Amino acid sequence: MTKYQSVLLVDDDPVSSFVLDTMFRKMDICTNNRMCRNGEEALHALQDQQLSPELIFLDLQMPVMDGIEFLDKFNASGLKLPETKIIVYTTSLNELEKEKCKGLPVIIKPITPEKMAALGF
Repeated sequence: MTKYQSVLLVDDDPVSSFVLDTMFRKMDICTNNRMCRNGEEALHALQDQQLSPELIFLDLQMPVMDGIEFLDKFNASGLKLPETKIIVYTTSLNELEKEKCKGLPVIIKPITPEKMAALGF
């Protein structure tokens, strides 16, 4: 199992964030994680070099800046985070959203240990 030093959870739902954080700890996936409530907050933290996560869990449905807009702005920003892996997690995924995820791994909520294991955790 891969253990990450730094993980960023981007989700406006505190329950989903809590569940994922708890699962990370129980599965010993990471030693440190940070939570952002929307894409804008996450993008600012990354641009200001407040964090350089190895893994980003990104929700799609958020206020202020959703996950798709975050991906677009992140890719256009020129941020160099070659070691960062992004995983999208969402309650539903229509075909348009799937296209916009640019081939990234996607987990449909609720997150379970079995779904995490399917991604190699």
